[in-house]
Amino acid sequence: MERSNAAMRLVEGAAVAPFVQSTSLFEGMVKKLAGDDVLGLRHDALEELVGGEGRNLLRQLVQDHLELRRAREEQLECVEGADSVERNHVRERTRKLTTIFGEVEVDRLAYGQRGTTSLMPLDAQLNLPADSFSYGVRKRASLAVMQGSFDVAADTLGRQGINVAKRQIEELAQRAAVDFDAYYAVRDQLAAGEPPSSPDEPEIVVLSTDAKGIVMIPNALRDGTKKKAATLVHKLETRLSKGEQPNRKRMAQVAAVYDVKPYVRGIEDIVLLTRRVPDDKRPPPPRATNKRVW
Repeated sequence: MERSNAAMRLVEGAAVAPFVQSTSLFEGMVKKLAGDDVLGLRHDALEELVGGEGRNLLRQLVQDHLELRRAREEQLECVEGADSVERNHVRERTRKLTTIFGEVEVDRLAYGQRGTTSLMPLDAQLNLPADSFSYGVRKRASLAVMQGSFDVAADTLGRQGINVAKRQIEELAQRAAVDFDAYYAVRDQLAAGEPPSSPDEPEIVVLSTDAKGIVMIPNALRDGTKKKAATLVHKLETRLSKGEQPNRKRMAQVAAVYDVKPYVRGIEDIVLLTRRVPDDKRPPPPRATNKRVW
């Protein structure tokens, strides 16, 4: 893979000061803002100009920092992975990373061995994701998806200067939801004073809901229902006759959502037997977690 010119100069040992390109962009931006053409701009046009130039400057700052990290990366004799295999074949690799400021290139040393996957220590140091989208982009994509459809999320990111296709946003949303159950399981374990651990079995999401019509006093009825109730003539004084239910009730509804692990029961748990195991000697059923009630 081709390397950027700046990274090549750094690797080849040329005396290149860090952040040269960022400094050049900043000085050019200041010079442009002080020019006669810009001094006559309206404030909205000025915002657009500074926003565009500023994003390019921020992207270059990230790029220059990554190139500095690569220039100061020390080459090791070998790197041993979790498979206990030593990798001593060293070469330079480049990958692209889409950040919240734009796309940058990450140059780093890769340590490989025949028949194994290469390891890049700088990737671990930077905590780079497996794909080309930074965690900042992932976070913004997840927040945008929470607000609406994938089309709306793509449009929202585009207005922020982050160009991500709709299908890629769908994939990012799916990856972001992978740790959803584990997050709430650990949270509940910590709240209960238990050491955090991953759930051994998949949990079931349970939805329970019920509703009941409740007779209300006239002042508690909605405006439209109250008007209809005022014009309604009842056949009996002390109670309603058959069919006289409208315009007197409001619906009370309760809903609950919670997670629970599968609970396998045997015959003795369902059918009442003479030799049924006492309740105090039976294992307790799984406890509901992440309970939300409306």
